[in-house]
Amino acid sequence: MPVFTYETAIQSFLTFPLAWDEITIGTVKFSIPLEYRSNEPYFKQVPIEGDIPNRKISLNINTNAEAKPSFILLHTLTYVEARNADEAFLVGLEKINQYLDILSTLTKAPVFFATIDSVKDEKGQSTHSTRTRLQNISILSDKSVEVFKNVVKIMTWIDDDVRNRVLKCFRYFHKAILEDDENDIDAKFLFMWIALECLSKTISSTQYPVCKNCGKKIYECIHCKADTSFEPSEKTLIKDLLVKELGIISNSDFNNLYSIRSALVHSGKPAASNISIIAGGVQIFNTLIPKAIELVLSKNLLDAQIDDEETLNFWGFSKKGNQTIASP
Repeated sequence: MPVFTYETAIQSFLTFPLAWDEITIGTVKFSIPLEYRSNEPYFKQVPIEGDIPNRKISLNINTNAEAKPSFILLHTLTYVEARNADEAFLVGLEKINQYLDILSTLTKAPVFFATIDSVKDEKGQSTHSTRTRLQNISILSDKSVEVFKNVVKIMTWIDDDVRNRVLKCFRYFHKAILEDDENDIDAKFLFMWIALECLSKTISSTQYPVCKNCGKKIYECIHCKADTSFEPSEKTLIKDLLVKELGIISNSDFNNLYSIRSALVHSGKPAASNISIIAGGVQIFNTLIPKAIELVLSKNLLDAQIDDEETLNFWGFSKKGNQTIASP
């Protein structure tokens, strides 16, 4: 089958250490122009002088706004096997998107906001009052690259269903990261909830009714001997995954998160009326979802690497389990 090169550039909030020319994960090369690497910080921490009640603020000030945009161009290069150029475009696009979903989830390069209630000059006089949106540029580290490579490798050690669910989870978590922290906090929360739903059926979903008297499961009808198993609700599946299977959140904390979800989906109340509560839920999800992904992957590892050649090639591995180097 013919091999095609796929190359593109993405607006990102991620940069490399100065010494890095590029990194290769699986069959994808990532590179950033030298002038946009971390040799010159995009933003400088500047403490705010003056009395601002109940608020500790430091501003990220762009030190060279004319020379550098508020984002960094992340160049990607990969190769794909396809029957023709049109198919190669679609496969390449899918591959880059999935790699970026993973990268975004691992680095979580968010957008920060700072509110300046009062800024005073050297004479102690108030100069202005404003609200400023600030971008935070994250630096890709050796550890995050190592985790990234491990995740890519694990993609060839899990079955198709689990892989697809985890990749959808990455996708919706990435969508949440891209949402505005203030104006779209409700969308951010709901995208994160959908990310969790994607993981819900990575555990056994078949359940049985339980006798209210003795607490034992009822596997068949006492009258007709029919199987009594049933598919539980999505809420029950997510709760079982996070509380029972993975043990990474308490029952009460889960119920609080579900209450936020229900209020957003069913109550019709504007998000602005509960913005602090929703933001608290988002903060929990920021830590919870990557941890859930990690545990789901570790609990669903196969005894041997898959032997599907197309999937192995997609993630940059040979049939012998050796990782190949991207060389479009």
